[in-house]
Amino acid sequence: MRFAVLLLNNLAAKYINFPTGQSLRRIVDGFLSKWGFPQCTGAINGSHISIIAPTENPVDYYNRKGHHSVILQAEFVDVCVGWPGSIHDARVLGNSKIYSKCESGSFLSNWPKTVSNTTIPLLMLEDPAYPLKTWLVKPFSDNGLTQRQQRFNYRLSHARVVVENAFGRPKGRWRLLMKRNDSNIKNMPTLVTAYCILHNLCELYGDACEEEWVTHDTLEDVPPSSSTSSTVATTSASRMRDALCDY
Repeated sequence: MRFAVLLLNNLAAKYINFPTGQSLRRIVDGFLSKWGFPQCTGAINGSHISIIAPTENPVDYYNRKGHHSVILQAEFVDVCVGWPGSIHDARVLGNSKIYSKCESGSFLSNWPKTVSNTTIPLLMLEDPAYPLKTWLVKPFSDNGLTQRQQRFNYRLSHARVVVENAFGRPKGRWRLLMKRNDSNIKNMPTLVTAYCILHNLCELYGDACEEEWVTHDTLEDVPPSSSTSSTVATTSASRMRDALCDY
């Protein structure tokens, strides 16, 4: 635990941060060339880290998969960990630092691009559980979709594979992330964040991660939250998603 605290205090700011400049440009260009998705900086999702049932409020940590957990929400350039496993993904996002920063316009660089006469800012991809924002794009609801909307959903789904790989690689390196963690629940955010720091260090310096180590967690689309903030999209966000259909 002492080592995890040292990592958090000394290395988190350096190795868990959002790319800028040419590093960010390479990511955006990569999503465009590989997946045909413009302006994309990454994808965001959550993963459950199994824990022993805590003595206080254990029912809050019992998730829809049938075990106790804390939630790791990550793009691995931003990490939010520790919310009880029963909490909806949209609520976790809404209470994270990345959400407040993106809403204020202080997180993503100002690199607009015009698509179908619509200004498209830098953005991230998500699944249907999250709200539709100008900086956060999710698929169309699967209800009477047009062909162009179906194609958009297909492209978005394939681009989101980066999240599946992102969670699979640290779990492959540290198998403890795939087992029940019996640590004190108060220590879980520090411990899991420490694993994320070590993972980013390994990725940055080219440490080998053999394909057979990697776990391929199939992305599970969480049902949308019933809260208004999760289901009601702004006009500008909807118009932007429509424009991306034609790219």
